[in-house]
Order: sequence, then C-alpha cells, then structure tokens
Amino acid sequence: MYDYLYECGAGGIRDGISHARTRKSLLYLLHGIRSLTTIAVSVTILIFLCGCTNLIRGRLYTHTVQPYSTDFKDTPVGTKKCVLTSHRIQEPASRAGLSAEWDTRTIRQAAQAAGIKQMHYADLSTWSIFWSVYRRRALTIYGD
Repeated sequence: MYDYLYECGAGGIRDGISHARTRKSLLYLLHGIRSLTTIAVSVTILIFLCGCTNLIRGRLYTHTVQPYSTDFKDTPVGTKKCVLTSHRIQEPASRAGLSAEWDTRTIRQAAQAAGIKQMHYADLSTWSIFWSVYRRRALTIYGD
C-alpha cells in the first residue's frame, strides 16, 4: 500500500514533505553543479579564444609586439619615430586563401616624412581579429 501511494505521489504527509525536501535539495545541488560547470567551461573557452595561453593563438583577438631585430648591442635610443601600417582581410569560409592586403607607404617615405635620417631599431605590432580574418601590422621605426 505504501509503495502504491508513494509512487502516485499521495504518500503520507510526513513522507511526502521529506521526499519533496530531499528532491528539492538534490535539484538545487544539481543546478549549482551545472552552473559551476558552465562557468568553468566558459572561462576555459574564453582563455583559449582570447590568446591568454601559449597553447593556442588567440582566435577572437590577438595583439603582439615583438622587436623586428634582436641585435641590440650598442643600439642608441632614437628621438623620432614613424609608424607604417599594413592591413589584410582574408575570406574565411572557402579556404581558397583569398585575401586583400594594403600598406600605407614605403619605409623610406615614412622615415623621410618623420625626419628620420638614421634608423636604429624597429618594433612589429600585430593585431588579429576573429581567426585572422582581419589583421593589422604596424612597423614602428625609431631613429634620429
């Protein structure tokens, strides 16, 4: 008789209340575990997509700055600088490698416009957005 009433949900008042509390507690616990799992997975995905690890290059946004040359022995610090930019848009869907790239000007023209007669060193900055569909490179030249 108890099994039938319990299965039908018409158990005694005391059994029904304790069963409902236990079930409600378990549902809250499972909901909390699901929420924590969702948060942990989301944070992990964001870390990999934004380039915060060395395992995978950032997929949504990447910004790197690196020296164009690593020979800094007796390199003076320049008082002037000029920036050359290069933009590239790549078609991501067909994998045919279709892209368009354009630059601002040549290094010599940019250096002359900035009044640089002797170049000392350069930095290369790269911005990449959404799986490198759009990429911008900037070459910063320092000199006198």
